[in-house]
Amino acid sequence: MRKKLLLKKAVTFSLMGVLAVSPVLIAHANPGAVFSSEISGGTQDTPDTPDTPDVPDTPDVPDVPDVPDVPNVPDVPDVPDVPDIPDVPNNSGSSSGGGSSSGGTVTTSSSSVSSALDSVMVKGVKVFTTVAGRYSANSVAGVIVTTPYSDVAAAVGAGTNQKPFAVIENSVCGEDSKACMMKKLEELKSISPEIVSGPALDIWLGISDINNNFTKVGKAARPIEFKIGIPANFKTDGYDYALIFVQSDGTTSVIVDTDDDSDTMTFSTDVYGTFTLVKGPSGSFAAYR
Repeated sequence: MRKKLLLKKAVTFSLMGVLAVSPVLIAHANPGAVFSSEISGGTQDTPDTPDTPDVPDTPDVPDVPDVPDVPNVPDVPDVPDVPDIPDVPNNSGSSSGGGSSSGGTVTTSSSSVSSALDSVMVKGVKVFTTVAGRYSANSVAGVIVTTPYSDVAAAVGAGTNQKPFAVIENSVCGEDSKACMMKKLEELKSISPEIVSGPALDIWLGISDINNNFTKVGKAARPIEFKIGIPANFKTDGYDYALIFVQSDGTTSVIVDTDDDSDTMTFSTDVYGTFTLVKGPSGSFAAYR
């Protein structure tokens, strides 16, 4: 009995020694216990610091597109030359030197000329013409048509693609016309010797078509009103103003002023030709009213 107990103790001590010196055996007997002991008792690996992700490349700043060339400022068109005012042909050999035979028409080129010559100062207010035309008479302080446009269009017979048109210029009348004017002037002087003549104008009214061809009328269907600015160098305080009118056939007449403004001469006519401004003391033209 004593031998069995000694043998049992010896075996027990033997096993304990083995266990103390051979963890491998324990691992085989209980693998989880060894790894658990090692993990809890050993220094844990610090995980590698995760790489900081590369800073994404800042995308290339897209090229700023070339600033498109500012288009060249278009050249300001040259101010078109004002066409020379063609002489209105004298087809009839008339005394007005630039007229047409009574009731006839003459066709020539037309184009409008806008300037200070198509306006007149009326009691301190600038008034413009109602009808387009070539207003080149610089011997006076402007000439305008004052009759409404639609009435002028009807008076000259303007149709589709046509418009009324005026040609008013310093007179280019011939010798015959001048002779007719002078004869009428002498008649006036016999009444009032102080009457004197001034600037002469050729005034025509007609139709301009879509191609800018101007056809003047010999006689309008109704009188058209005009207003002439009296030039400063022809004004005389207390004087009246009138016109000596020479028609294409040499007929002369005196046209009196119908306004009470000493700065303007207003008149109406349905026929056209050369108009010479005259002046005289108050009452000089009373016989022609």
